[in-house]
Amino acid sequence: MSLRRRGLLGAGAALGLGLDEALAQAARQGFQTEGLNPTLQALGLSNPQPARELLLEAPDIAENGAQVRVVLSCTLPAVKKFWLLAERNPSSLLAAYEWSERLEPRLVTQIRLAQSSLVYGVAQLLDGRLLLTRKDVKVTLGGCAS
Repeated sequence: MSLRRRGLLGAGAALGLGLDEALAQAARQGFQTEGLNPTLQALGLSNPQPARELLLEAPDIAENGAQVRVVLSCTLPAVKKFWLLAERNPSSLLAAYEWSERLEPRLVTQIRLAQSSLVYGVAQLLDGRLLLTRKDVKVTLGGCAS
């Protein structure tokens, strides 16, 4: 009985590792794309809808693109994931966050922008809906040096 249990546990672990690898591969593809639509496609995020319930706060003018404070929040309580993207960065995907429904759907972080760009926030709700918002941020000093 013990050998059978170990085999089952081993198979379950291998399956779990395979799923983790598939998710990691999707994330890598997201970080290797430029532009909003190719990045959304690489992440498997089809057709997010603009929504007033999703709010993106960022400065109109960022003096230093290496440190741009952004706040992404949602007035709807059932947020599952948040993504931040910048249209004109060398890698458009800036960040991806798993979210707990127990937490207030409000993300505060700093991002890097290579140049002036539209910054997008995407939220996935527990019911599967994808929400989209954007903010135009002008950068006076780029933050993604090669």
